[in-house]
Amino acid sequence: MTIQIHNCKIKKDGTEKVSSLSWTFEKGENWLILGANGSGKSDFIQALSNTKGYEVEPLSNDGLYANGFTNSITMVSLETAASLIEEERVLDEGDYCEGGVDIGRTGAAYIGEVLKPEELRQLCGKAGDILLEADKRGIARPKTLPKEGVEKLSLYPEVQLCGISAILDRGLKYLSTGEIRRTLLCRALLSRCNLLILSDPFAGLDVQSRTILMDFFAMVGTRKGQGAPGLLLSMERYTDIPDSISHVLEFTEGRVSFEGTKTAYEAYLLEKNTDKEAQKEKERKEFITELEAIYKEPDLHIQQPLPPSVPLVEMKKVTVGWGEKKVLSNLSWTLMQNKHWLIRGPNGSGKTTFLELITGDNMQVFSNDVSIFGRRRGTGETIWELKARMGIVSYRLHLEYRMVGGTDLEAVLLSGFHDSIGLYEQRSPVEQMIAKKWLK
Repeated sequence: MTIQIHNCKIKKDGTEKVSSLSWTFEKGENWLILGANGSGKSDFIQALSNTKGYEVEPLSNDGLYANGFTNSITMVSLETAASLIEEERVLDEGDYCEGGVDIGRTGAAYIGEVLKPEELRQLCGKAGDILLEADKRGIARPKTLPKEGVEKLSLYPEVQLCGISAILDRGLKYLSTGEIRRTLLCRALLSRCNLLILSDPFAGLDVQSRTILMDFFAMVGTRKGQGAPGLLLSMERYTDIPDSISHVLEFTEGRVSFEGTKTAYEAYLLEKNTDKEAQKEKERKEFITELEAIYKEPDLHIQQPLPPSVPLVEMKKVTVGWGEKKVLSNLSWTLMQNKHWLIRGPNGSGKTTFLELITGDNMQVFSNDVSIFGRRRGTGETIWELKARMGIVSYRLHLEYRMVGGTDLEAVLLSGFHDSIGLYEQRSPVEQMIAKKWLK
């Protein structure tokens, strides 16, 4: 199977995104697709994966688009993971469940959706027929696989390669960032797709997940033509490049700026970056000078500094868990001003729970001894008083903005001045000026 694009453009909902494109993907090749946000890279992979609203259109009579993978393409991305979690939220039936908790679809049930009927029967026995009957009748399958099915599925080479054997019976919405992306990858492999598109696969992954992903790329490289899918790896920067990548396609401002072998791209990159760093440092210094002047504007509300001796965060013998499972146990920790910490640990080890005690997104903070900015939680402070002193970037925040919808980019940035999800205040000229400086 191959993909041929000759003298075409890419459009989204009628708007041109990539102005001119000629490119060929041959069997046995694995391509790295590079480009900054807005360069055309994302539009390219969305068009190849047949995303609604995208089309590849010939520019002239000799223009050609032939995609031999049309019905056998799977894309795994941050957006795929976010949409899956959003779907699980919508389908949550906790209000009707005993104990008020609906774990939703498990990883095993989600992976089982792509297995062929004979595989499902072999995996689940008679229960497999019940699942297939649900498909036939057009009703939702059970949200879990039977125990014997989960045990057999955990032994599949693809499941072990993706490192998810131990989490197959956990609800999708309870998986960490790395766990859910590894589950998506495993599902893609078991779907037997012929072309796998991975968008920013290393973003947000811990060391274990990154190692698993690199092992997967190594497997693809050694099994060319032996059942391994063709690979398109989409990334913003040329870092952590697997050995199995053979070619590079780079987009800049809606056009192809490089197409060729990985070796040729490395030579091109070396030449391109010669004076880039010097220019970058010059612009950084100019920006800091401009920003210092802006922050002296009288209309801009700046939080008064805390006394130097007041800890930013203080936790004493904190324990957080659900039922018998303890995520954090007897943890004491202090963050003093002007100290900078790295929070490490594999996906699912408690990093997110730990941070949510600080940001106020975990209600168990009130049953523990946790002080933020010198005030113990639960002593009359509001969450907004605390968040006014915090700058937060997180996967949860990403999901919350998806739920708001319809918020333009400037409003997202300006909402940071008001500690809100979405903007509900008038836009001040000073705030807009600062937002534009940061964007630049």
